[in-house]
Amino acid sequence: MKYKEHKLSSQKTKHLLKLIKNRLPKKSQILVLSLSPNGTFGRRNERLNYNIINGIFACKNYWGTLKLNKNGFNINLHELEYVGSYIPDYLPFEFFQNITNPIYIHPKFDYKGLISFCSFISISEPINELIIIQSNYHFNLSSALSCYQALLIPLYFLETKKIKTNIFKINKKYKLKMLSILMQITKTGVYPASLGEKEKKIIKYDIEKLLKKFRKLKEKLKNEKIDTEKLEKWREKANATFY
Repeated sequence: MKYKEHKLSSQKTKHLLKLIKNRLPKKSQILVLSLSPNGTFGRRNERLNYNIINGIFACKNYWGTLKLNKNGFNINLHELEYVGSYIPDYLPFEFFQNITNPIYIHPKFDYKGLISFCSFISISEPINELIIIQSNYHFNLSSALSCYQALLIPLYFLETKKIKTNIFKINKKYKLKMLSILMQITKTGVYPASLGEKEKKIIKYDIEKLLKKFRKLKEKLKNEKIDTEKLEKWREKANATFY
């Protein structure tokens, strides 16, 4: 089964940059724009007509975030100083997830340096998804896939130090048969209201196995530390370049 990468045409990218620049003060600079799938579970949903954009901008004495819904774009940007000050303890893993499909990177911005600061510190256990699976409450295809996603993406990172957000591609490594079956169902676009008891049993088994591996890796990496000297140099360089 093949899944197309989610891209944006150069014309749409230029339009997007202009749209954001018109909203921000003239002194601001756009550093990163990343395109997220507008569906779920790392695969683009062609039925939806908007694009989710995450990214970073630099602008002194401005709000820490910019949110904008316009012209088919759902835009969520964070200000550079906010991002730099929240690494490593307070910037969640989801932030890094959301900027891993860049469609624009400022030529002077150290994007790879930023991504290198993603660590196990940013990752927390997906409590809400696990509660749904363990309690049987609203346990359906969407909640099952959400739980697979909430565990597989950080687990893959903990094992490989690489961020992938497409769980269908991640599953090539873990080879979960039930997830493969659920993947096939999502292609139809018609989600069943509920799952059979046999399917639920297999899903719970998979989740428990993944959770056990997740907790084991977190424990193993608990003494891992961010290179604070490298981080401080990255901050200083970013501040000197964009402020």
